Amino acid sequence: MTHVRRSRARDHVEVASRIAARLRRARRTRPSIDDSLDGDRLLGDLAVTPYWVAVRRRRIVGHLAGQLLDDGISPAYWVGLDGLSYDDPTVLEKILARAVRAVRRRGVVDWHVTVPDDAREIAALAPYGFTPTQRLGTLSRVVPERGAPPDVRYRRAGADAESLLARASDLVDLARGVHPTAPAEPLDPTILTWVAETDRPLGVAAAFPRLDQRGVRPGTWHLTTVAVEPATRRRGVGRALVTALVEDARRHGARAIDVTWDPTDATASSFWRALGVEETTVVASAALATPAAPRWPRRAPGPPASPAGRNG
Repeated sequence: MTHVRRSRARDHVEVASRIAARLRRARRTRPSIDDSLDGDRLLGDLAVTPYWVAVRRRRIVGHLAGQLLDDGISPAYWVGLDGLSYDDPTVLEKILARAVRAVRRRGVVDWHVTVPDDAREIAALAPYGFTPTQRLGTLSRVVPERGAPPDVRYRRAGADAESLLARASDLVDLARGVHPTAPAEPLDPTILTWVAETDRPLGVAAAFPRLDQRGVRPGTWHLTTVAVEPATRRRGVGRALVTALVEDARRHGARAIDVTWDPTDATASSFWRALGVEETTVVASAALATPAAPRWPRRAPGPPASPAGRNG
């Protein structure tokens, strides 16, 4: 029988081992996922982070750890790539049910779980109302578009960065998405903003260095905004703009660039794939808008057990 409880000090070493194994397995199919770990730091984080564990026959068979983000309007609960593991679908069902009851009492409206970009992982969450809302990928290289309009200039924004980013919100954002580490202030000095222009701005792109996070390569920057005026699209301006921004970010120490986009946006998906983005993870989201307990399925489909007997 499986039961779910809050973590205890004696659980940290075993859960740390599960996290390490999960990242290693994710890297086998998605090489851009970083599986290096600082063991002491991980144990320290677990010691100060409340989480749930699923236990069966005195052995941990699953864990769930997340972060409550409250903007004062719609509190959300985020679970990172290292925040969920389960040995079989029954464990997933029990640990989600327990966590949902707890976070709903804290007023959480939305629930987001990051998983490897693997159809089996996504399918395992589907019976509980989770659907992919963001796809994340790593930009390994950018090839400038041949035949881009010669009259378009590309430059790093200066004092006009704030107004340019405000203008970008009026355009259709090719990199649409929200990341929990996104900076709140548009004029944060770590943000690089580039503009494509003639006698007026045609497009805007911005990137910033990501905070340290397990599963993400050190030195990774997040390309948070790419917006091009509708009449200018499909002429190579977006690709040239991203190229200029990525080159500048690398001069500032970026070792990798990641992007997020809406998986239902065909334009964004084709744009990033054409630039050679390697898809790494997916954010699956579910709404917890009503206080009624969710109707969990009796059995949930899930990824087959790995040779080690677990999937995460």
